[in-house]
Amino acid sequence: MSIDPFTLAVIQNALIGVAYGMKLMTMRAAYTQLWKEQGDLSCCVMDAQGEIVAQDPTSFPVHVTTMPFQLQGLIEGIGRENIRPGDVLATNDPFLGGTHLPDVLLARPLFWQGELYGYLCNRGHWADIGGMGPGSYSPATKELIQEGIVIPSVKLFVGDALQKGIVDLIIRNVRDSSVAMGDMRAQYASCFTGERRMNEVIARYGIGTIRAAMHEILARSEQLTRARIAGFKDGEYHARDCLDGDGFSEEPQWIDARVSISGSDITVDLSASSPQSRGGMNCSRASAISGVQYAIKAITDPENPPNAGSYRPIKVITRPGTLCDAQPPGSMVGYGEVTYRVLDSTMRALSGAASTRARTRASPSSSRSSSRPAPTARAPRGTASTRFATVRATPGMCRSRPTKWKTRSSSSATR
Repeated sequence: MSIDPFTLAVIQNALIGVAYGMKLMTMRAAYTQLWKEQGDLSCCVMDAQGEIVAQDPTSFPVHVTTMPFQLQGLIEGIGRENIRPGDVLATNDPFLGGTHLPDVLLARPLFWQGELYGYLCNRGHWADIGGMGPGSYSPATKELIQEGIVIPSVKLFVGDALQKGIVDLIIRNVRDSSVAMGDMRAQYASCFTGERRMNEVIARYGIGTIRAAMHEILARSEQLTRARIAGFKDGEYHARDCLDGDGFSEEPQWIDARVSISGSDITVDLSASSPQSRGGMNCSRASAISGVQYAIKAITDPENPPNAGSYRPIKVITRPGTLCDAQPPGSMVGYGEVTYRVLDSTMRALSGAASTRARTRASPSSSRSSSRPAPTARAPRGTASTRFATVRATPGMCRSRPTKWKTRSSSSATR
């Protein structure tokens, strides 16, 4: 089914408006200041395959781009065949594709005349989710279970009926039950409101047009991103960044990004990053992917609304058991620190390929980056090699004054 560009633009903005309205309602109804004042939550509209079609414009990129992974884990845990109209699904498990335990995801399956056509998702950072430290943050955590209650794949609502036993189990395990209950209500109320808005859009344009628009939105975003990537220099690029330690030692924890560009495709290999830390300085594979996607979206196509189509040209490789792909029972309380170093490393590596676009958008903290010494100065045929001055890793180096760095482009690249 074809759709004209004017109708497509109206529908795309309507879907963005649905997601934005969900966030505003959550902020206004919430109890915690994290949401009311800071807005530490994100909302999005997904299609039936669980791909992001629209997100609220004030979303946190790392919040949103991990949602499809966690939604898939949530669906697999419950069983796709067990999802029914009137359900609200919930989880906070980082090992299902999430971030850390305080980020609780609620998802409302959307049905039209009995057929699933999408999901509404609301992920918010709860003020407390239990665990050994107030606010569910502690530098002493070594295992996920120490951070708070782990909510597996559950249904908060079945047939629009609240499952009181599940809710009581969750609320009883946090420090301020009244705040937690109020925030949970705000989250699922926003899903109900979003569903009503979606019904209004469908009533106006028809479900066939909405499905076609969702497909076209993703396809056009992919085309825009590929067009920008095609303008980069093909080649292999490398950069590193580090964390001060893992909470138990001052040994630098390294994020190693090796970026390969070929035509309109980008592959980012994070498998050479440091082993999974003993403390909470780890992130899930989904979070590492979100850091890469954030960086590349900011460089390639920041002007247009983000969605799953923007990330289709990107492939991310991780190695289980590293900082960027932590395995159970590892702690993930500090996932954000790791994820943003992934972003910095990716941007720094791309600075040689994307010319001024990456250099002007790279985070200032990237000046701490360095690369491992290469065995030779040879660049692959037809590519450019970008390296940075090697910095000797010593305890506390990331807390010292930024090391001066230089960018060198190898002149040995040939056609």
